[in-house]
Amino acid sequence: MNEIETCREVLEQQLYVASCVDDSLSPRMKQLSAALSWLATVEAAQMPQPDWSTAPEWAMWWAVDPNGWAHWFQEEPVLALTINYCGWIAKTIQGLQQGAELWAAELDLALGIDWRLLKQRRPQEDK
Repeated sequence: MNEIETCREVLEQQLYVASCVDDSLSPRMKQLSAALSWLATVEAAQMPQPDWSTAPEWAMWWAVDPNGWAHWFQEEPVLALTINYCGWIAKTIQGLQQGAELWAAELDLALGIDWRLLKQRRPQEDK
Protein backbone atom coordinates (compact mmCIF):
# COMPACT_ATOMS: atom_id res chain seq x y z
CA MET A 1 0.00 0.00 0.00
CA ASN A 2 1.45 3.38 -0.97
CA GLU A 3 1.11 6.69 0.90
CA ILE A 4 -1.87 7.88 -1.13
CA GLU A 5 -3.80 4.64 -0.56
CA THR A 6 -3.01 4.83 3.16
CA CYS A 7 -4.27 8.43 3.34
CA ARG A 8 -7.45 7.52 1.48
CA GLU A 9 -8.12 4.60 3.83
CA VAL A 10 -7.60 6.73 6.95
CA LEU A 11 -9.84 9.52 5.59
CA GLU A 12 -12.58 7.06 4.68
CA GLN A 13 -12.46 5.52 8.17
CA GLN A 14 -12.62 8.96 9.80
CA LEU A 15 -15.56 9.94 7.61
CA TYR A 16 -17.40 6.73 8.54
CA VAL A 17 -16.79 7.29 12.28
CA ALA A 18 -17.89 10.92 12.05
CA SER A 19 -21.09 9.93 10.27
CA CYS A 20 -21.94 7.34 12.93
CA VAL A 21 -21.45 9.60 15.96
CA ASP A 22 -23.84 12.53 15.47
CA ASP A 23 -24.69 15.51 13.31
CA SER A 24 -22.58 17.89 15.40
CA LEU A 25 -19.60 16.60 13.41
CA SER A 26 -21.02 17.92 10.14
CA PRO A 27 -18.22 20.50 9.64
CA ARG A 28 -15.66 17.73 10.22
CA MET A 29 -17.44 15.54 7.67
CA LYS A 30 -17.22 18.35 5.12
CA GLN A 31 -13.49 18.69 5.77
CA LEU A 32 -12.97 14.95 5.40
CA SER A 33 -15.00 14.87 2.18
CA ALA A 34 -12.97 17.77 0.79
CA ALA A 35 -9.74 15.97 1.70
CA LEU A 36 -10.94 12.83 -0.08
CA SER A 37 -11.81 14.88 -3.18
CA TRP A 38 -8.36 16.48 -3.16
CA LEU A 39 -6.75 13.06 -2.76
CA ALA A 40 -8.68 11.77 -5.79
CA THR A 41 -7.30 14.71 -7.80
CA VAL A 42 -3.76 13.85 -6.74
CA GLU A 43 -4.28 10.18 -7.65
CA ALA A 44 -5.64 11.11 -11.07
CA ALA A 45 -2.76 13.47 -11.85
CA GLN A 46 -0.21 12.08 -14.25
CA MET A 47 3.22 12.09 -12.67
CA PRO A 48 5.72 13.39 -15.24
CA GLN A 49 8.26 10.81 -16.38
CA PRO A 50 11.62 11.36 -18.07
CA ASP A 51 12.12 10.34 -21.68
CA TRP A 52 15.42 8.55 -21.31
CA SER A 53 15.76 8.22 -25.09
CA THR A 54 16.44 11.98 -25.23
CA ALA A 55 18.84 12.03 -22.29
CA PRO A 56 22.53 12.79 -22.81
CA GLU A 57 24.72 9.68 -22.52
CA TRP A 58 26.28 10.93 -19.31
CA ALA A 59 22.90 11.59 -17.63
CA MET A 60 22.27 9.19 -14.77
CA TRP A 61 19.54 11.19 -12.97
CA TRP A 62 16.50 13.27 -13.87
CA ALA A 63 14.84 15.70 -11.45
CA VAL A 64 12.25 18.49 -11.53
CA ASP A 65 12.46 21.80 -9.65
CA PRO A 66 9.42 23.44 -8.00
CA ASN A 67 9.07 25.76 -11.01
CA GLY A 68 8.55 22.74 -13.29
CA TRP A 69 12.01 22.75 -14.91
CA ALA A 70 13.36 19.25 -15.46
CA HIS A 71 17.12 18.69 -15.45
CA TRP A 72 19.51 15.86 -16.30
CA PHE A 73 22.27 15.14 -13.78
CA GLN A 74 25.42 13.07 -14.00
CA GLU A 75 25.28 12.23 -10.30
CA GLU A 76 22.41 12.04 -7.85
CA PRO A 77 21.22 15.60 -7.20
CA VAL A 78 20.68 16.89 -3.69
CA LEU A 79 17.92 19.14 -2.43
CA ALA A 80 19.00 22.75 -1.88
CA LEU A 81 16.77 24.97 0.23
CA THR A 82 18.17 28.46 0.78
CA ILE A 83 16.83 31.98 0.96
CA ASN A 84 17.58 32.46 -2.75
CA TYR A 85 17.04 28.99 -4.20
CA CYS A 86 14.90 25.92 -3.80
CA GLY A 87 15.47 22.89 -6.00
CA TRP A 88 17.90 20.16 -7.04
CA ILE A 89 21.62 20.77 -7.49
CA ALA A 90 24.67 18.66 -8.34
CA LYS A 91 26.38 17.37 -5.20
CA THR A 92 29.92 18.35 -6.10
CA ILE A 93 31.77 21.20 -7.77
CA GLN A 94 33.38 18.59 -10.04
CA GLY A 95 29.94 17.60 -11.30
CA LEU A 96 29.13 21.21 -12.20
CA GLN A 97 32.53 21.82 -13.85
CA GLN A 98 32.01 18.84 -16.15
CA GLY A 99 28.71 20.24 -17.37
CA ALA A 100 26.97 17.50 -15.46
CA GLU A 101 23.66 19.32 -15.19
CA LEU A 102 21.55 20.15 -18.21
CA TRP A 103 18.08 21.58 -18.60
CA ALA A 104 15.79 18.89 -20.02
CA ALA A 105 12.30 20.41 -20.33
CA GLU A 106 9.73 22.72 -18.80
CA LEU A 107 6.78 20.81 -17.38
CA ASP A 108 3.34 21.93 -16.34
CA LEU A 109 3.01 20.30 -12.93
CA ALA A 110 -0.58 19.44 -12.07
CA LEU A 111 -1.96 20.66 -8.76
CA GLY A 112 -1.15 18.14 -6.06
CA ILE A 113 2.09 16.81 -7.57
CA ASP A 114 5.00 17.18 -5.15
CA TRP A 115 8.07 18.17 -7.17
CA ARG A 116 10.32 16.64 -4.49
CA LEU A 117 9.09 13.20 -5.57
CA LEU A 118 10.17 13.82 -9.17
CA LYS A 119 13.72 12.50 -9.02
CA GLN A 120 14.64 9.31 -10.85
CA ARG A 121 17.76 7.29 -11.52
CA ARG A 122 18.33 6.10 -15.08
CA PRO A 123 17.07 2.52 -15.46
CA GLN A 124 20.00 0.11 -15.91
CA GLU A 125 18.73 -1.35 -19.20
CA ASP A 126 18.54 2.11 -20.82
CA LYS A 127 22.19 2.94 -20.27
